[in-house]
Amino acid sequence: DEAQILSKLKFGIVPCGTCNGLAKSILHWSDNAEYTPMESVFQICKGHTYRLDLASYQLAKTEKTYTSFLSFSWGLIADCDLESECLRWLGAIRTDIWAVYRGILFPKKYRARFSYLPLSNKTNNGSASTKIDLPKLNEPLPKNWVTIEDD
Repeated sequence: DEAQILSKLKFGIVPCGTCNGLAKSILHWSDNAEYTPMESVFQICKGHTYRLDLASYQLAKTEKTYTSFLSFSWGLIADCDLESECLRWLGAIRTDIWAVYRGILFPKKYRARFSYLPLSNKTNNGSASTKIDLPKLNEPLPKNWVTIEDD
């Protein structure tokens, strides 16, 4: 059973570069405010675990359902993260440099429609299922969904 397997699955994440969002999210809930590889290893050795929010999504090009953590992003933020890989040797400043390049010097426009089901207080107990029935992309959304569409 998928839910049972996921509930027992544990990851130990050690931040070793730039853009360590997952490690930062895990250490956010630790007792120590430090965000270092040593603190991550310490938390792993102590066997500390923390729940993370997961999200399910689909793309218009496929009917496959994906599971994600952290956030959804497209446009400038995703460009800065992915396209700046060619500047990885610069360290963390690479994303700032790419933000100027992509955001000011050579901006792009991104048309998108983002629909989501807001979390209800009834399911906000940290034990929500990772299984959700997403409506087909070519079908109308239920009334309790929210849609944002813009450039």
